[in-house]
Amino acid sequence: MNPKNLPQNWKVVRLGRVADIRLGKTPHRKVKSYWDNGTIPWVKIQDMTEKFIKDTSEKITDKAFKEIFHKNLISKGTILMSFKLTIGRTAFLEIDAVHNEAIVSIFPNPNLIDKNYLFYLLPALNYSELTGVAAKGETLNKEKIKNLPIPLPPLAEQKRIVEILSLAEELINKQKTGIVLIDKILMAKFLEMFGDPAINSKGWEVEKIKEIAKVIRGASPRPKGDPRYFGGDYHWIKISDITKYRKGLFLTNTDEFVTEKGKNKSVFLNKGTLILTNSGTIGVPIILGIDGCIHDGFLAFPEFNRGRLNIIYFYFYFALFTHKLNQIAPGGVQKNLNTTIIKNFQIPLPPIELQQKFAQIV
Repeated sequence: MNPKNLPQNWKVVRLGRVADIRLGKTPHRKVKSYWDNGTIPWVKIQDMTEKFIKDTSEKITDKAFKEIFHKNLISKGTILMSFKLTIGRTAFLEIDAVHNEAIVSIFPNPNLIDKNYLFYLLPALNYSELTGVAAKGETLNKEKIKNLPIPLPPLAEQKRIVEILSLAEELINKQKTGIVLIDKILMAKFLEMFGDPAINSKGWEVEKIKEIAKVIRGASPRPKGDPRYFGGDYHWIKISDITKYRKGLFLTNTDEFVTEKGKNKSVFLNKGTLILTNSGTIGVPIILGIDGCIHDGFLAFPEFNRGRLNIIYFYFYFALFTHKLNQIAPGGVQKNLNTTIIKNFQIPLPPIELQQKFAQIV
């Protein structure tokens, strides 16, 4: 960061000078008493998809809260930032919670820095000054975060900047609302043309997915973050990228990249392939708008019988069936939709001409 490019009344300070930084923890996964029937929200990066965290996909027990977190709860209103692999993502807690070790909670000095200013600033910084590369598969640590240089305008100027960015955010959200409305219209059109997919209300021919499509699961190079595998030129597709880089039916970008070795250790797919989340938030479909590698949180359909199945129909079928896939996915704390379940999953197959007509409408 070049101080010469800043207005005269601005400063460059270390984040640790204007805010306290606290790390999170992950209770041992093999200790069931830390997880089974947990009630205390435990935040991970996948939960940071919106500005406000209202719930978490996993929760810990009172025992874990006492033994691992020593009953230290992070209060509602606290700003969180991810700093491992996905670097600089921010969100506010709208619930009291704890979080994992890939996230820090930040407690700014209100006399020096506005927390909303930090919310907008931190995702926009260039972390290559601390990681050595453009944050592709790299991680930070507490000391590096404390030493992060940030531009610090006067407090009144910070608040003015927040007002402007909040207005821009409001306009973006209105645009998203319009997109959601279009999605609802298309879902209604799907139901009109094909009936309820849950009960095959129009009595179409039914076929197991394995008879009409190839199903594979993604793979993750180990260990995660290893520079031999991460920091290259090939898109590394994670579940969190769907929320951030979704444009309509398509995924258009990723936060991270893998090397040639990482590509060989993963599953590389070409643009136009349908993929489906199989852990965490289960059953969310998206079509690749890029070539890239998928990690083990995805199932993919790289080949299918195009004479019987249209990819747009396939996509909307899963989009309408997400709740059902969540119900049938086995697992305890972390459900997982495996390839065997999907291969044997039966799907209605309307005439291909009707599927193609729907695709043209979409």
